Amino acid sequence: MRGDHFCKCIRNVGEKKMKKIILAGLTLTIVLLFSSCGDKTENDLKNSVSTSPIDASAASLLPKGVDESEVLYRFTGPQISAVMYNDQNRSELRLTDNSGKTWYSGTIPTVTVAGADWGPFTSAMMGFTSESDGWMIGSIFIGLGTQYNFVFRTNDAGKKWTETGNVNDAYARVLLCGGFADQSTGFLCFRVDSDFFPAYMTSDGGKTWSKVVFPSIEEPAGTYYDMTKLSFSSIEYQIQLTNHDTQIDGPVLASKDHGLTWIKLN
Repeated sequence: MRGDHFCKCIRNVGEKKMKKIILAGLTLTIVLLFSSCGDKTENDLKNSVSTSPIDASAASLLPKGVDESEVLYRFTGPQISAVMYNDQNRSELRLTDNSGKTWYSGTIPTVTVAGADWGPFTSAMMGFTSESDGWMIGSIFIGLGTQYNFVFRTNDAGKKWTETGNVNDAYARVLLCGGFADQSTGFLCFRVDSDFFPAYMTSDGGKTWSKVVFPSIEEPAGTYYDMTKLSFSSIEYQIQLTNHDTQIDGPVLASKDHGLTWIKLN
């Protein structure tokens, strides 16, 4: 059964030292890029963002021995919270299921770029669709708009992560938003480039990806939209479009058939 899911996404600017905090109803980052996704939460959600009130002090959770300056990404969910940090030449992941009283390590496979093992990620996104099943996207920004994005899955609450398929051969560009609605259906949404609304979808847990076809949107000359916010519910999936230059929210794209077809809501 598909539960109601809500995912908050952060614009990727490819800076290794950017720190991100994601909390229910609160999205903070050292560089403020846009507000949290949506104005309400559902109490019965089990996904990438906690849906019950979380004290702001949760943002300061850190495993022993991890310095604040090393933190790349923070995730806070209803059952699991996580901290990703860069330690020398690789990204490390620590998780807790008891509000930071104890922490356990998540094993992330080494990724390969241009045939060579690569070091730490420059940005990341993470979420859980159940208490044990989760997804993670680790990105490596190369420069000049080039970014490699790697997708991982876990079924043991983040202890072990397995790399699944990606779209790096087809579209290695800056990822703005991504996530999974359930164990099968996921999306990767990229910054506007030569292609309007570049996005890819998987229906098999990330093994294979296909390009998403969106309706044409009439835009004033010189206006471009990025896909910045992705949300899932049992009724509808939505993608918020944001003006690339002004960062003002624009139309919303919606799908009632789990991402197969889309319409413009406003």
